[in-house]
Amino acid sequence: MARSAELRSTRRTVLIAGAPNVVVAVLKLAAGFPAEGTPLARTLRQARGQAKGRRRRLIRHVSDSPDTTVKAALFEDSAAIAGLVLAPAGLLLRQLTGSAVWDGSR
Repeated sequence: MARSAELRSTRRTVLIAGAPNVVVAVLKLAAGFPAEGTPLARTLRQARGQAKGRRRRLIRHVSDSPDTTVKAALFEDSAAIAGLVLAPAGLLLRQLTGSAVWDGSR
């Protein structure tokens, strides 16, 4: 019983102590969305235009296209957006659990 109360107290301390840093980190990650989203939108627009010109669905066009530049840009920008979505989840889980494993610190 005492161990449980101690754990709750420790979690509360971690939540309170690291909160400002987490807010700053999440705000920095949010600022990355326009920086990464704009090139993704442009690449998608270009790929959709090419697919429409060839009367194909976007997925089919990307998988069959010999244009590796569009593929590379599309996948790289998509991965960047995925990272911007997953990173705040890791920060939040670290705050909630007190474990550094969630944000890749360990």
